[in-house]
Amino acid sequence: MISITRTSHYVTSATIALLFLTALPAEAVLYLTSDAQFGPNSVTVDTSTGLGWLNLTETAGLSYQQVLSEMQVGGMFSGFRFATVPEVLDLYTSAGIGGTGYYPFSTPSIQSLFSLIGTTGTFNGYPGLLALSGTLSATGGYCAPAIYVAGQYTGQEYWVNDGGFETGGTAYGATTSYPQLSSWLVKSVPEPSDTILLILAAPVWCGFRLLHRREKATQHRAGAI
Repeated sequence: MISITRTSHYVTSATIALLFLTALPAEAVLYLTSDAQFGPNSVTVDTSTGLGWLNLTETAGLSYQQVLSEMQVGGMFSGFRFATVPEVLDLYTSAGIGGTGYYPFSTPSIQSLFSLIGTTGTFNGYPGLLALSGTLSATGGYCAPAIYVAGQYTGQEYWVNDGGFETGGTAYGATTSYPQLSSWLVKSVPEPSDTILLILAAPVWCGFRLLHRREKATQHRAGAI
């Protein structure tokens, strides 16, 4: 009876632990992965949205229309689409950037995002990014969310913006292109939730097995006395 009770206790504990793990809130994690077309570390995956972001260097210098034409089956960007402004802002949040506005030049979250998603050039002598989204502004151009050193009036501060005309950004036409202008491209990626759950559950299961073996050893010694 004691053996059954202890084993039931261990099983119950393991079950509760597993249920607790599945109930944990999902925190955003950004990590690099490979793409069949663009190679190693070319896509940044955001686990909170399930979106994979193509490195901005891949679309640098191309207009909205040029990129769009390459999204057709067999095209260079087949499988990708233009991200919306809200999706770009979600990426900012996942990277640890609190929102639009001005940030110190050395802000770690901005530098970390640059190292993942890439930069599109230098702005006022410092690296930054400027990329087209699929969201139209009130003026009819495509919003281009950006993170760059804005100019002489802000000194060495990064301006994080949503690219909308209403907030001081610049909207671009479908055929506008120049070297510092890129595109925010995304695609859905498989959710790693099942794999992560198994990894998290492994210590719980191993602990249960260890306790079960100790219980059997204790029973064996008790029977030998």
